[in-house]
Amino acid sequence: MASQPAADMDFKALPKIEVSHLFCTYTVETSLLAPISRRTLHDIWVRKKQAGETDLADPLVEMPDGKHDYNLTTFFPLFSSYIYNLITDPVTLHAATLSVLQDFHADGVTYLELRTTPRSLPSPTPQPPSAYVSTILSAIAAFEAAHPGPGAMRTRLILSVDRRHTPAQARETVRLASRFREQGVVGVDLCGDPAARVHGVPGQDDVSIFRAPSPRPRSSG
Repeated sequence: MASQPAADMDFKALPKIEVSHLFCTYTVETSLLAPISRRTLHDIWVRKKQAGETDLADPLVEMPDGKHDYNLTTFFPLFSSYIYNLITDPVTLHAATLSVLQDFHADGVTYLELRTTPRSLPSPTPQPPSAYVSTILSAIAAFEAAHPGPGAMRTRLILSVDRRHTPAQARETVRLASRFREQGVVGVDLCGDPAARVHGVPGQDDVSIFRAPSPRPRSSG
């Protein structure tokens, strides 16, 4: 039997393994590394706007669905502004994570590793990075419980240390990875701008400052 042409294959039906940043995924439509969908950001913006919690313009006005002529220089600063100013509380973070998981599941992904950099959540009351991690893990558990059986997607979490972080921040990320290991955190990695300086401190412009925290994740498996 002759094989079907690749153009006739249902690529979404093929099981896939994916590693992606939680709010930064590749989309064919834009040919860019794009975070959560603009539609999801719009829905979050509507709730925040009605509650008087944001002065940002509508994401769908600033970044219309039909606009694809972005590049990395123009796209990421704009999206990052919306992500950091709209995803500020556990409820919103939980909903945004579910949206990302749904997109991967709809694309036929069966095993997913998400990378994210732990950060504080400023509202409604300040929440530490541990709350950020636990909220994402809670969303993952809820999604897996709601989508069992054949075609189910298993998701694990990787915590990222930003190159702009201090050694103390790096140690905290490693500690969180160890603390949440049994809940689905499977590793730690280094992310961010390779040219970044740490607060402009001489001698703190390369990965050597992160060598001290690294033995602990290895000893934790």
